[in-house]
Amino acid sequence: MQRVRTRPRHNVLQMMLILLTLGCHGTSVGACEGFGEATAAGSVGHDELTEASGLVASAQHPGVFWTHNDSGDTARLYAFDRSGEPAGTLTLAGAIPEDWEDIARDGDTLFVGDIGDNAKTRDEIAVWRVTEPQTLAEEGSAGATRMTLTYPDGAHDAEALVHHDDALWIFTKDADGAAVYKAADPTAERQTLILADVLVLPSEAGAGAEITGADTSADGSSLLLRTEDSVLIYTLDGGLLEALAGTPCLAPAPDAADGESIAATSDGYAALSEGANPTLWLAEAS
Repeated sequence: MQRVRTRPRHNVLQMMLILLTLGCHGTSVGACEGFGEATAAGSVGHDELTEASGLVASAQHPGVFWTHNDSGDTARLYAFDRSGEPAGTLTLAGAIPEDWEDIARDGDTLFVGDIGDNAKTRDEIAVWRVTEPQTLAEEGSAGATRMTLTYPDGAHDAEALVHHDDALWIFTKDADGAAVYKAADPTAERQTLILADVLVLPSEAGAGAEITGADTSADGSSLLLRTEDSVLIYTLDGGLLEALAGTPCLAPAPDAADGESIAATSDGYAALSEGANPTLWLAEAS
């Protein structure tokens, strides 16, 4: 993916939220307790996977993950196990991919975020909904439904999508404050996103850090955010916005550049590097 850096188009409300948020991260960020180092578990064996972008653990198939290409591919997801061994593909019938960046899950419903916009020129973005199949197949297919989304304040580039509290949340890719947008109805055909917060990452995440992936833990207790060089974990005692107002901890990050994906697992997290046959990284927590 060509990386285009432009100044974010924050409005006055966003600037106010940034100032409010700056005060939330004065506390030094420490290491997450109980995490082991992220280790390379293997390379993903799907030869067609050349630029892995999103990642989520399967609900129907324990030990299996779903991922997808960033752009330039057909509308399909790739399944693989914890060693990177291919477990099937799933074509989203009816979907037209433009810039797929992340994938989220609510039960057996998968949400594929067509939310990338490097040049910030898209009038609309999309999320594709598809039900996870009960049986994996080498060339599976399932009907997909499009949800069309618009920002209330112009185009943004984003690479992170999560489902929490019966809503979808999008984090924009802005180094000086990631705008957090809420899609209040994940079943709607069309809706305008709500600007809910602006998150300034702690300095421990690294200078110029941008959010490139996100997920929530299966038990709903944690929010995981990934940048190219770090993994931050926020405690979800209540709502997502309350969690973002708190101080995260730093989990061990994969030893890989340009990572754009992270998925919570029952024992920690998984992440992918970029490039052909990407490396699968696993970090376990006690």
